[in-house]
Amino acid sequence: MAQKYIVYLNGKALFFNNSAPDGAIQVNGKGFPALENAIQILEQSDKVMLKDISWEEGLQLLEQKYLLIEAAGGIVESPDKKLLCIFRMGYWDLPKGKVELGEDIATAAAREILEETGVNPGKACSLICKTWHTYTQKGLNYLKETSWYHFKVNAEPVPVVQTEEQISKACWYSLEEAMGLRQNMFASVYDVLEAFGKKNA
Repeated sequence: MAQKYIVYLNGKALFFNNSAPDGAIQVNGKGFPALENAIQILEQSDKVMLKDISWEEGLQLLEQKYLLIEAAGGIVESPDKKLLCIFRMGYWDLPKGKVELGEDIATAAAREILEETGVNPGKACSLICKTWHTYTQKGLNYLKETSWYHFKVNAEPVPVVQTEEQISKACWYSLEEAMGLRQNMFASVYDVLEAFGKKNA
């Protein structure tokens, strides 16, 4: 699994323990003071690394600050290696949604794909990666952990999108075409495509 350990806060990248690319601002220290300092710096910068905090420690801190939401989604691949992408609220995305109480995560991913696109993906082949991002809704701050699965289908059925979820269209694209939509895509979604490409190279 080509896993990246990044949390996106308002679209900006928070890294941990020397995992950041060049150009990230380094923040020293541990605990909430270091985390709050990093979040403040992210208001003016695109990427920050908490140098002295491991991924596990960082996630525990974030889970105390934000309400954790578990979600699941997937990449659906056709026999011609086309991938099912959706266009939601001005951004290219992959089908996903919240895991229901007691629901198996891979089963939730398949259910969300079917609900949002009308395409039945069947059973998941494998886990691609996980992503994390924060958002605010009705005055509450959430940390969403999304598990992404690889599905294979034996055709390219015409999608029937779930318009009540603000999805306006769904299209089958090659991996190269999908990654070419980066300018109009959340960074975490691009990370999923990148992880899928590395895994299936």
